[in-house]
Amino acid sequence: LRDSGGMDLCRVVVIDDNPAFLAAAGDLLAADPRCEVVALLSRPHGLPALLHSVGVDVVVTDLVMPGFNGYQSTRLFKQCQPAPRVILVSLFDGPEFRAHAERSGADGYVAKEHLG
Repeated sequence: LRDSGGMDLCRVVVIDDNPAFLAAAGDLLAADPRCEVVALLSRPHGLPALLHSVGVDVVVTDLVMPGFNGYQSTRLFKQCQPAPRVILVSLFDGPEFRAHAERSGADGYVAKEHLG
């Protein structure tokens, strides 16, 4: 997808059960002219269909939400064609979380405390 100036846009979905984080992440990404925020979701239900129908480039998702495992969901998102890049965000930080994220196929892992 390109904007009116011919620049490629990155289509992003953000998933988080914290409304304040979801709104802040959406505002931050929407302020970047290179990004198009496709959806802000409090739960990942229906995301595989959304990934298929609108062509999402990046999924930014919380690692832990009620009834949701970010590692397992990353594997599911990566099975979509084309597969989006997946960035896991979490309150938890440490090498074991980052290693598990890498093994699940995530393209990145960011502790929320580092998002400023």
